[in-house]
Amino acid sequence: MSAAAQERPRTPIQIITDAVNAVLRIGVRVSTDRSPGVICTSTFDPTWERDPRARRVSPLGAVLLIEQPKEVEIDPALAEALGVSVMWHLGFEFGCAGEPLDPRLNKPPAARLAGQGFMAGVEMRALLQRGVDRRRAPLTSRCEKHGVWHPAKEQCPVCEEEEIQELEQSTDGE
Repeated sequence: MSAAAQERPRTPIQIITDAVNAVLRIGVRVSTDRSPGVICTSTFDPTWERDPRARRVSPLGAVLLIEQPKEVEIDPALAEALGVSVMWHLGFEFGCAGEPLDPRLNKPPAARLAGQGFMAGVEMRALLQRGVDRRRAPLTSRCEKHGVWHPAKEQCPVCEEEEIQELEQSTDGE
């Protein structure tokens, strides 16, 4: 990986995926609910922990557990941890939960940010529902050869395309 690629800041999707993978590795179950499943247990030095009443955490709850932002309220804490506006992560919540976007978020100036977050949430929901063991297995894997992230239970799309091309060339040569 080039030095420029290593210096790039992580995108909100990368932060969320990394957090989900991290909580899955420690045995925390992940759901697609809008409820984060976490609470801030201290206001002096904010500490985010699992809500004892919740059986699972949402992907955004996973972000709060792993990133431990210094805000004590959920919306500003997520905005800080993800580096996005509150509108983006609200859209993400609706998309991940499989719910239609709140009409109040569908008006300018929030519409564009909420829409982008909504589509990211829809993608995360698809990953979570793809048959991945949500207790232990990571959602995504990175192809060592191409550096491409892909669903963990599937082959790298670039590797797959290369195999198809090789098969086509070998059948053409016969």
